[in-house]
Amino acid sequence: MAVTRRKAGIKALRVTKRRTTYNSRVKQTVKRALAATRKAISAGDAAKSQAALKDLFSKLDRAAKSGVLHTNAVSRYKSRLSVAASKIAKPAAKA
Repeated sequence: MAVTRRKAGIKALRVTKRRTTYNSRVKQTVKRALAATRKAISAGDAAKSQAALKDLFSKLDRAAKSGVLHTNAVSRYKSRLSVAASKIAKPAAKA
């Protein structure tokens, strides 16, 4: 990749590096929360899954607000995980 010598190009490289660092950090926190939520759901623990969902939804909404993740992708994650969590909660309510 060619390195620019123009002032605007140098600034653009700095901005890109800063944004890339921020975006990757946000994506990693979302991935960790997503993994924790999926683990709680697969374990069948309704209380843990609800707490993990609440934390995940907060992180997803922040990622969408800052433009790191697309709004529709966030909605898709939230919808699918809510359905999975509700399947766990329903048998617990019947028992």
